[in-house]
Amino acid sequence: DFDEGQILFRVVLGEGRLSLAGNELPLGWMAECVFERGGLDVHSTDELRRVLAGRDVDFSFFVRDESFDFEGSTTPGDLELQCAVLCAYLQHPGWREDGYAWVKRQIPLTFDRLRHDPEGPVNTAFLPALYSGDPRFSSFTQEELEAVELPAVRAWLGPILADGPLEVTLVGDLEPDEARAAVARTFGALPERREARPYEERRSAPAPRSGIHQVQTVDSQVPKALVMIVFPVPDGMESTLTVRFSFLTDVLNDRLRVEVRERLGAAYFPNATLDQSCLYSGVGTLTIRAITDPGAAGTLREACLAVTDALARD
Repeated sequence: DFDEGQILFRVVLGEGRLSLAGNELPLGWMAECVFERGGLDVHSTDELRRVLAGRDVDFSFFVRDESFDFEGSTTPGDLELQCAVLCAYLQHPGWREDGYAWVKRQIPLTFDRLRHDPEGPVNTAFLPALYSGDPRFSSFTQEELEAVELPAVRAWLGPILADGPLEVTLVGDLEPDEARAAVARTFGALPERREARPYEERRSAPAPRSGIHQVQTVDSQVPKALVMIVFPVPDGMESTLTVRFSFLTDVLNDRLRVEVRERLGAAYFPNATLDQSCLYSGVGTLTIRAITDPGAAGTLREACLAVTDALARD
């Protein structure tokens, strides 16, 4: 059963961050931020909003490890227009400086917030230690991001938009024949695309390390602490292990709810999440996170570890 009148779409393009060398990775961050804001070569984003007013046409753009994704929802009546707009972004992106300038203005503000938030040390100190300094798994510095210029983003992403391999997925309240025809008249009319590039030399990464213990302090007027516990687990390339660790994560979340939240109080709400890479062999993590008062961080950490110890032991 689908939501009446709704069609979800995902258009998967090219090879994502795999197409970047290690020193080029900040381009991916900037591309995700500026691409939509650039509009089309003949329409700014404000003009597009006026042109498309009253129509259910929009998308979000993501730069992922192995692809660039255009995702969103539309309606049966607007499906072909949605496809046409996505094709226009592939063929005629705007690359406007005003969107890029807006992103550049946000960079120092973002880093200023991180200096006063527990998430800051996670990105700048813990994740680099966890992944042996591999730049693919940690945040960039302010200087690295501010050094990225729009022409460099365009030089990298432009050719991929023009001829990168495409996969179009539609799910929802649609008539298959009508949907195929709409895709054929839009995506099917694009010039022929090239084959996918494997980039085999970039498909290895260091496995998460064990034995890391960090206590970081941030200068903040908000008295809160982040407790974060990470367990290395297998990657997500074997479906049996993926199912097992997904089930383990569900069990762990339930145990944390019962043993920690009900024992220490409703203010304690630890959450377990699973991340198993389908790209990098041996890379996977099971992470417990919880926010608490600074004075209670040690107690909360020990309560979480008591749950995982019991699971491992019993």
